[in-house]
Amino acid sequence: MEFLAFSEFYKDPVPNPVLFTLDGLKPNTSYEIEVHALDAFSNQSKDSLKATGKTLDGIVKEVTISLSKNKLSGVEDTVEVTVENGRDPQSDWIGVYEESVKPGDKASIWWMYSKVEEGTVKFTYDPKNNIYPERYKEGAAYKFVYFYGSGYEAVASTTFTVGRNA
Repeated sequence: MEFLAFSEFYKDPVPNPVLFTLDGLKPNTSYEIEVHALDAFSNQSKDSLKATGKTLDGIVKEVTISLSKNKLSGVEDTVEVTVENGRDPQSDWIGVYEESVKPGDKASIWWMYSKVEEGTVKFTYDPKNNIYPERYKEGAAYKFVYFYGSGYEAVASTTFTVGRNA
């Protein structure tokens, strides 16, 4: 089987890792994948990257994020976060953004690498640890976003609001 794809080098930021879906693979089967570079004239590189792997036996479940509450009672309130169906550690991460911000266009307010145990990531989000605390305000909406790899391939998100502290 041969598969052609663009490296997406022209995107800013360049996706890292670049992920592609390969259709037609059988479940629970070992495969060897060999990647060659092609230039604009369809010249193939002499060197290649090779990897072996095995497809999963079944369906990959969608990554979901759930919160213990969707409205926080001020900028110091914490929330319990649960990510289901995360991958084993592969530099996946989760970040907090203003609801209207596109990840990658602006840095996350807070982030951490996922610590997956049996498909689940659980932690308490404490805004005292925000990298950009000036962007975290009462009366605003935010989102948690879960990413595959060290780039900005968002696979799940959920929103929450920060209410006014009484």
